[in-house]
Order: sequence, then structure tokens, then C-alpha cells
Amino acid sequence: MKLILEALDSDKIENHLLAFNSAENITINGSVEKTLIQKRKISSIYSSSFIKNLSKIDVELFHGNGMWEFPVHAMVKVSKKKNIPFVISSHGMLELGH
Repeated sequence: MKLILEALDSDKIENHLLAFNSAENITINGSVEKTLIQKRKISSIYSSSFIKNLSKIDVELFHGNGMWEFPVHAMVKVSKKKNIPFVISSHGMLELGH
């Protein structure tokens, strides 16, 4: 993730990172807006308010990690509704036996 953000930042592309606590470890020389979800609030990502909050973010592209989790499903739903392209990194979740 850090390499992607650095590459986008070097091209002067604005980034907004919506992540869990691990995002605190990501430091970029440029400006990356971070929205951190505290671990104690993880249940909020499985609520309708998550989709509403995701809809408020003004972006040109969504990127999600994983395939079978609600946040990625919500991202796709919002992407389609707002006609925003999206990328999903499956991380092996489409391989047999996973």
C-alpha cells in the first residue's frame, strides 16, 4: 500500500486512505488524508452508516483489498451507484482451496 501511495503522490495525485489502525504506520512524504477506523468500532463497518459515509467521500477511483468482506461489497455498491471505477486486489482469494 505504501508503494502505491508514494507513486500516486509523486504524480501529484491526491489520496484518501480509509483503513484500520495499521494505517498509522503508513507515512508518506506528501499529503495523504487518512480516515482510521479504531478496532473497537469495527462493527460500524458492517452497518448501513458505513455505506452512507463511503458515499460522502469524493474520489475518482476506489481500491479494495479482499473479495468476500462487507466493506469491499459496500465499496462496489457505492462505486456503481456513483459511476466511479474500482479495483479489487483479491490477494489469492480466487485460488482453489482458499
